[in-house]
Amino acid sequence: MSQKADIKILVVDDDPLSALMVSEYLRQSGYQVYKTHSGQEALTLLKKQPIDILLTDIMMPKMSGNELTRQVLKIYPDIIAIAITAMNSTHNAVEFMKNGGMDYIQKPFNTDSLVIAIENATKRLQLNRQLKWTNQELIKQNKALAKEIQKRLEIQQSLENSRDNLKSVFDSMNDFVFILDTHGCVLHVNPVVCYQLGFSQKELFGMNILELHAPQKAQDIAHFVKDMLSYTPTLLIGHLLKKNGETIDVETKINHGKWNGKDALIGVSRDVTDYKRVQRNMEAIIEGFQKGEIDAILRDNEVFLLRSETQVRRTEANLKQSEETQLYLTELNQSKDRFFSILGHDLRGMFNSLIVSADMLVKIANKESSNKMIQFASSMKKSTHNAYELLENLLTWSRCQRGIMQVSPVEFDVCQLIQNNIDLFAEKAGQKNIALRADTPDQLIAVADRNIADTILRNLIANALKFTHPNGSIRVFTTEKGNSVHISVEDDGTGIEPENLQSLFQIDSRYKRKGTANEQGTGLGLIMCKELALKNNGEIWAVSEIDKGSTFTFSIGKLIK
Repeated sequence: MSQKADIKILVVDDDPLSALMVSEYLRQSGYQVYKTHSGQEALTLLKKQPIDILLTDIMMPKMSGNELTRQVLKIYPDIIAIAITAMNSTHNAVEFMKNGGMDYIQKPFNTDSLVIAIENATKRLQLNRQLKWTNQELIKQNKALAKEIQKRLEIQQSLENSRDNLKSVFDSMNDFVFILDTHGCVLHVNPVVCYQLGFSQKELFGMNILELHAPQKAQDIAHFVKDMLSYTPTLLIGHLLKKNGETIDVETKINHGKWNGKDALIGVSRDVTDYKRVQRNMEAIIEGFQKGEIDAILRDNEVFLLRSETQVRRTEANLKQSEETQLYLTELNQSKDRFFSILGHDLRGMFNSLIVSADMLVKIANKESSNKMIQFASSMKKSTHNAYELLENLLTWSRCQRGIMQVSPVEFDVCQLIQNNIDLFAEKAGQKNIALRADTPDQLIAVADRNIADTILRNLIANALKFTHPNGSIRVFTTEKGNSVHISVEDDGTGIEPENLQSLFQIDSRYKRKGTANEQGTGLGLIMCKELALKNNGEIWAVSEIDKGSTFTFSIGKLIK
């Protein structure tokens, strides 16, 4: 909470003596205090000096406290307004609350009521600041996530363009291209293979590359098979068989590659029919020249173009990885949207309850019995507690998500940690007549972040108290498993349905229900506990049986002697 010296209070009262007494008391209490004697003076001062709390008399000439509050909150909505009224009727006070005021004090007032009002306003200031800061941080994270998604989409689009370009090159190649599995069987071919050999893609699928070549002598292809199966680049000179039995002279080079993310062989066969014909002609000419049958060697106008070998196109492994990344980002964004939608709904509901309860307290003050007022005050207290619990869990979860939570493992006594929490919740357990006890040895030393372990245990005990019936029991115990210490919270309460047990720790499907005494829950506590357990190099899990109770357990490291 902010220090008193950081809180600026403006006192507005047309009675100079009253304004002086209140100002001096607040100044001696450590606050920064300013005072004016009219609403117009207050508006002039606010243009020059930021104020946190406005303490104004309602009955003032020219401009009433209600009118001043209305104008101030319209321009400076973050200021907390408190009224001072000497009226016996609460009409003006109710009007003040409608204008946005937080509280009012009736004259003559004592210092205790003034201190309570100022302290409540200070707490609300801090809560507003924390909520504003949290919202700004969430907006920053959302913008960063949007940029990352856009970047991934651009990469995906680039990869898709590359894939389309490569497919166009693949389909337009004149060389025969075979995609083979690691045993040499056909997985895919380019269109020229089907066109030249007369087979369909379906007929070629599963055929071995050697079946498509004219029969070879075993000794001639032994090294080829050996190199192919060992992923060594190899070359086979032979003939491709057409479906009608005709052959095409080819040189087939096979290299190791990838296809759809798996190991594969890429075979490229070049048609060397023309080259072989020229070679045979040249051999015949040279032989005739050597025998003297030919006196000269003449070149005709035929031109043979031998294309350089086309590089085997790149595989689609990167494309598959990009698709998986896009799916992950989409699911992450959807989980975030669902989570913040639920969170926003919960926060609005809690603060609506606070506003309604405060309004009813004012109306009931002069009309209803004190028991009725106590009932509404209790409702307001519960709503405030739930809002504060949700905010605390949200801030802790946010620090985990942003990676700024510091984890500092130390040696500590687990049994003492458990006993401290038993003492902390003893009064709350007594209110429901629940037997809360520890079942631990005299001492058990663990090595972990003590604050994280304490936060997890505190949340688990609080949950157990919510869902345990009056006159029930809760047992906190430990077990040692290898290098770990397991800390368990066992209750005999309502239990959890099997279909909901799996979703307890999932952010996009928060499980939330009322306790046995209609206690409200935020649904974020267990999600935060999971994050903290993982940060502490441990785990968290639960077992439960409906109407028989639940046991929540988390693990931390054990001191090895």
